[in-house]
Amino acid sequence: CTVLNTSFIGNLAAGGAGQTENGGGIENQSATMTVRNSTLIGNQSVGGAGATGVPGSLGEGLGGGVMNVNFATMTIQDSTVADNQAIGGANGTPTAPQPFTGGALGGGIENLGSSTLTIVNSTLVGNVARGGSSNAGVGGSAVGGGIDNNRSATLTMTDCTLAGNQALGGAGGSGFRGGFGSGGGLDNSRNSTAAVTDSVFTYNEARGGDGGSGANGGNGLGGGIGVGVYALLGFPDISVLTITDSTLDHNIAQGGNGGKGGNGGDGLGGGLAIQAGSSATVNDSTITLNRAIGGHKGAGGSDGHGKGGGIYNAGALTVSDSVFCGNLPDNIFGFYTDGGGNTFC
Repeated sequence: CTVLNTSFIGNLAAGGAGQTENGGGIENQSATMTVRNSTLIGNQSVGGAGATGVPGSLGEGLGGGVMNVNFATMTIQDSTVADNQAIGGANGTPTAPQPFTGGALGGGIENLGSSTLTIVNSTLVGNVARGGSSNAGVGGSAVGGGIDNNRSATLTMTDCTLAGNQALGGAGGSGFRGGFGSGGGLDNSRNSTAAVTDSVFTYNEARGGDGGSGANGGNGLGGGIGVGVYALLGFPDISVLTITDSTLDHNIAQGGNGGKGGNGGDGLGGGLAIQAGSSATVNDSTITLNRAIGGHKGAGGSDGHGKGGGIYNAGALTVSDSVFCGNLPDNIFGFYTDGGGNTFC
């Protein structure tokens, strides 16, 4: 299937009570599709409210603009994906330990389940993945404000701009932490592979949700790009990212605020965050003016930490022929392999 010179504007995919919903503008399932010279603007995928956390009641919103799923293949070229939203269902009351209740994945695009996505000369701007707030549990997680590449998926991106996208974790219920926000521009996780070339990530944000009373704020991870975040939930995650001839600037990872008696969440990796078990290689790239900011404390708590303004690394990282300047509070947090030719200021 080939889509040419077409606009998808203001479409809505909404789940019933507790249901998961996919693909606000386009859903490509187990098929091959090319989208060229087209726009996807203001579409939404909204999970149903009141999820219980048991199978069939997760209330997730996936792929606000586009959903590419189940061994599907898609190429997006010379196109714009803007102001789309994936929204996790609110008012979840999980009855089982379930980290995905009310989650939001891929505000602009969701590439999931051994699928392959190629994006060329395209713009993703102002897309949002927004985790649902919880009545009686952890806030919904938000993964991939612009793009989520998830569960053994493959992404190749060339000559693209990702600007002003957000991954916003949901608020936790009383006694429960806020959900995490990971990958404001792009999240690459659950044994997935992403290659980014000649592209720009600017003014994207990953923000953790606020904690409920007595609980901590959620962490914000990878304002520009997040890698391997599901390792934090106890899932095997060996994801791989390569960045070449690209720029990450003015991105923010912000921890959520703590509830009364709770601590602020951590902001980890303003430009890029790599979790344990995953790896990233950065070549001939510029990483500047990114920020990692801890969340504010609740009364009686402590402020969260900001680590890795440019890059936060808990996995494996190699950096070569790249420029790091003006990232706060630091350029790189964690061990890394210096391939030479780098400039730090």
